[in-house]
Amino acid sequence: MRLRGIAMLGVVFLSLATVLTGCGTTRLNNNSTARTTNKTAIHTSKQASNQTGTISNLKFADMTAQQIANYDLHQGGPPPFSGTNVKRNTLQGTPDSVPNGAKIQGSNKTFNANDYMIIDSWSGLLKNNEFVFHVYRNTSSKQIYISSSYKSRLPVVFSLDSKKMIIKNFTGAFVVMGVPGQGGPFYALNLITGKLLNPHIDSQKYSHITSQMSGCYPCVGAYGPNYITGLQQNYPFKNQ
Repeated sequence: MRLRGIAMLGVVFLSLATVLTGCGTTRLNNNSTARTTNKTAIHTSKQASNQTGTISNLKFADMTAQQIANYDLHQGGPPPFSGTNVKRNTLQGTPDSVPNGAKIQGSNKTFNANDYMIIDSWSGLLKNNEFVFHVYRNTSSKQIYISSSYKSRLPVVFSLDSKKMIIKNFTGAFVVMGVPGQGGPFYALNLITGKLLNPHIDSQKYSHITSQMSGCYPCVGAYGPNYITGLQQNYPFKNQ
């Protein structure tokens, strides 16, 4: 009887050990699965966040100047540039995108490459189409001129009625430029449509809007950080 009781106790302890071992294994597997699930969730969350940021930037390309100004008013700064692959081109060997004889908007002048020198040049993609943006200085008058081309649209050329200019920021589909110094206005050029918001032409309509698009309203003259904002890479100001 005593031997039979000891044998039965041994079976009970063996069964308990098996059960406990099984529980430990199950918990370990559950923890491993939970960690794997968490990693997957975090990875998925990061992917969703990146996709959201990309989609948001694309949406900025369709924002009007007034919408960008309102965004600045409510968000404390203008939205970032919606373009991709943006780069500041080296001036040596930069091809001139404006054909001779092109009309300079807002004047009776025409463009002649011999009279203008490229002093800044940008290119990139907006809505998967190439844009090119040039800043020129007239070799005799020293006045600043700008031009932009997009996709198959012919380049448009404008005079900024100033001998000094800095690029303040890129926002939405716009490049915003300012004249340094007290009272200097801001200009905003839509790089897709080629339309220029010029406070010299309609100060009552554009002066507040372009200042807000620059991210430094209210202010007079183009001041701020020492680099152009709105892009993924920081490019320094060039006091043109």
